Amino acid sequence: EDVVEDEDETEDVVEDEDETEDAVEEDDDEVEDTEEVVEKEERPIPRHSRHVLNEVAEEHALDPDILLIHAIDFDFDNNGYLNRKELKAAAEDLAAEKQEEEHKACPICDAHNDIDAKECSDCGHFFTD
Repeated sequence: EDVVEDEDETEDVVEDEDETEDAVEEDDDEVEDTEEVVEKEERPIPRHSRHVLNEVAEEHALDPDILLIHAIDFDFDNNGYLNRKELKAAAEDLAAEKQEEEHKACPICDAHNDIDAKECSDCGHFFTD
C-alpha cells in the first residue's frame, strides 16, 4: 500500500511540474509581447546631420522633426546614421502620404481632386461631402 501512495504522490508532482511549465510559457509570451511594444515605443533616433535634415525637410516642405521620426525606418544600411539619400527617401515617402491626405479620390473614376473640390476634374461627378 505504501508503494501505491508513493506513486500517487509522484503523479501529483508530475502534474505540478506540467502546470509550472504552462505558467512559465504564458509568462514568456507576455514578456515577448511587452518587449515588442517597448521596442516600438523606445526606438532610438539614428544619428544624422541636422543641417542635411533641415535642407531635405525644406526641399519637401516638411517639418524636420516629423521627417526625422518618419526616417527611422529608412536607415537602409543599418549603420545607425541617416545620410542624405536615406533622408530624401523618407521625405519623398512622407510627402507622398501628405499629398494623399490633401486630395480626395473620385468614387467614379478614382481621379485625384483638390480636397475642396465640389466636382471631379476628370468625369464631372459632384461630390456630396
